[in-house]
Amino acid sequence: MAEKRKFIRFDSDLGALQCHEVFGAAAEKIKSCIKDISREGLKLLATNALPKGSSVELEIEIPGDNIPAFVFSEVIWSRQTGDTHEAGLRFTKIEPHDQTRLLDYAYAAWQKFMKHKPTE
Repeated sequence: MAEKRKFIRFDSDLGALQCHEVFGAAAEKIKSCIKDISREGLKLLATNALPKGSSVELEIEIPGDNIPAFVFSEVIWSRQTGDTHEAGLRFTKIEPHDQTRLLDYAYAAWQKFMKHKPTE
């Protein structure tokens, strides 16, 4: 099967909070983990189900940075594996400076990994 992605995905270990408004009250925040990230989206691991087509607002924690990146996204695919839910999210709204900070972090982590990767 041919690869459909337009942009490279970087493995990630970023933490994220899913923000869900509960009946017009303050948002409930659910801790999640970002497994990989690209210019247009990411793979999220969560304890809660994320139905295809739903909107997800994320606060993404960037190590070494006190300010989270804020991302609005749409669930493109979703599946459950054991107690974990995986979802592919496409960015629908992200400020350019937040996108740059995320990709700079992911690229630097990838470079560090490649530098220390054993040669075959």
